[in-house]
Amino acid sequence: MTPVRWRSYAGVLLLVGCRNLLPAGAPSSAVDAPAQMPPEIQNSSNFPVVSAAVISPSDRALSLALASAVRVRGLPSRRAFGSEHVDRTRMGAIVRKELAAIPQEAIRNEATEQKLLSLVAPAADYEEMVVGMVSAQVAGLYSPLARTLYVVDDDPRGSPEEHALLVHEMVHALQDEHFDLGERVRWRAESTDQTAAAHALAEGDATLAMLLDGGGHRELSDRFIADFTTGMMETNRQILEGKVPRSIADSLVSPYVDGMRFVWRLYVRGGWDAVNAAWRDPPVTTEQLLHHGKYVTHEGPVPLVGDPVGPKDFSLASAHTVGELDVRDWLGAFVACEVAESHAGAWENGRMELFARGDERALRMRIRWDADAGPTAQRLARHLEKSFQMRFGRPRPSALFHCVERPNVGPLAWAASPRELVVLAGPASFSGGQLPTSGSSCASLRSWAERAIPLP
Repeated sequence: MTPVRWRSYAGVLLLVGCRNLLPAGAPSSAVDAPAQMPPEIQNSSNFPVVSAAVISPSDRALSLALASAVRVRGLPSRRAFGSEHVDRTRMGAIVRKELAAIPQEAIRNEATEQKLLSLVAPAADYEEMVVGMVSAQVAGLYSPLARTLYVVDDDPRGSPEEHALLVHEMVHALQDEHFDLGERVRWRAESTDQTAAAHALAEGDATLAMLLDGGGHRELSDRFIADFTTGMMETNRQILEGKVPRSIADSLVSPYVDGMRFVWRLYVRGGWDAVNAAWRDPPVTTEQLLHHGKYVTHEGPVPLVGDPVGPKDFSLASAHTVGELDVRDWLGAFVACEVAESHAGAWENGRMELFARGDERALRMRIRWDADAGPTAQRLARHLEKSFQMRFGRPRPSALFHCVERPNVGPLAWAASPRELVVLAGPASFSGGQLPTSGSSCASLRSWAERAIPLP
């Protein structure tokens, strides 16, 4: 339930291996399957591969992949888990079954937030769009709920690509066994930013292990990791261009990108011991994930002061944290990516509030900036004004806020100070599967804005 990153889905849909995870330029050793199980693992009672009742002895690819994951990651595998090769239709059904763990109201609220913020089209079926995107791209999925690894039969059995995917997913199984991954990524209404950081840690860990498999460490460097992760993001954008909004496309791969960068910083300083230590003391915000120094010093968000404030006669339907990664992705839908990243780096805290009255919905988003972010905040306000004007028409300025009017989802207003950005959207009526409608205007929003904008 977040403004940008479909976090309601994260616990069940981010523990996946995606197609085209390895962009051009990945070291060949990252996808070269080992010829045989390493003897030190094969012959050691401390590193049993897996129960024969779970993986058939004839399924050599799975056994080799688990052996590689155990060897590279240095974590024994003593707990049995299931495995299943499936076709893409079956994988889509598995994704939907996993989603059943999330309250439908949470999914509906997230879809409403996306539409009120103009991140997806008013007529879009948000849930189908996200599930369709993931089902089409996912090549493997480890389910902590079922303790089962599912692999799509797209790549030939025993191919280097399949081996790389299997190693990645086997590492998730090891994370679940040693660090209780399923509990860490379980959906929680109030902890979406913290869960996002945990997801990124999991994906960065598994991706690095995949690259190191077969000796890839000899080719890894800071420059390679930077190029590799940038290539992942660009490849994913090319694949999904025109199919889903960029903010949603980026959310599919950003756990790998940001997680890989975070885990690599740990690994070069202290190897897997440092990564294991991060599982015991994980980043609790995406700000800590994105800024290693803030993770080291345990810098946390500064609490936001003030109660939720909705339009007259509306009640609070949901509220949650807006983390730095949320801010980066939301801004990236309206301004250049480098502008979004640099400005989101000034994040101190954020909050999303969704209000309801019958079928009507409205939202308030507050983003609090660091104390020294004044010039950055003012530049961002100018960038947003220009972008909103190009997309929605000339804003209607007032002494308190700027506002644009949109068909279907109502007015979008924003106000900026050196320390805070406040966004108001709606109200608009969301009735079943019908197109949203709104009779609201910038003028009618003013009375709400006077109460909801805590700016000097």
